[in-house]
Amino acid sequence: ESSLRLDDCDVFENVGNAVLLLNSSDVVAEDCRFHQNDMPHFAGKTNAFITVRRSTLAKGKSLYALDESNVLFEQCHIHDSEGIQLEVQQQTKMYIHQCTIAAGQSNGIKASGQSYVEITDSQVSDHRFPQLVFDDSQLIVRNCELHSGQANGIILENVAEGFIEDTFISNHGLPQLW
Repeated sequence: ESSLRLDDCDVFENVGNAVLLLNSSDVVAEDCRFHQNDMPHFAGKTNAFITVRRSTLAKGKSLYALDESNVLFEQCHIHDSEGIQLEVQQQTKMYIHQCTIAAGQSNGIKASGQSYVEITDSQVSDHRFPQLVFDDSQLIVRNCELHSGQANGIILENVAEGFIEDTFISNHGLPQLW
């Protein structure tokens, strides 16, 4: 049960994670820049709490969280990942508000294992693979733009549920909703 706060920091070129959280630990990062870390910038397991505000996460997987963790991104710019940009598993909850998630070489967001993701007032664009992939998880998208993907916009599979409201979805290379 550790706690960490990062304000106006640059965290880059690490062989491992920028921040690794286990067992009910929490981090708050505000006005920071994370880039070129070999492992996810933020990794959380077993009830980890991750809050990131007004920050940039680039050139590396931005998030991997699992085991009932909780994640909040507000006013962040997440881009240029080689792999999945944001990934949650095993009943993790993630809230994304006023963020830009763009230019990834894989998926923008992937959720599985009864996870929950809510995206509001955000933009997801320019990913090589399907932008949002939900497997046995829930997705809520409100007042967002989802566009310019090389593959699908959203894929829901294996008892996934989605609710989309007031959202602009266009210009994908494969069916926009699958």
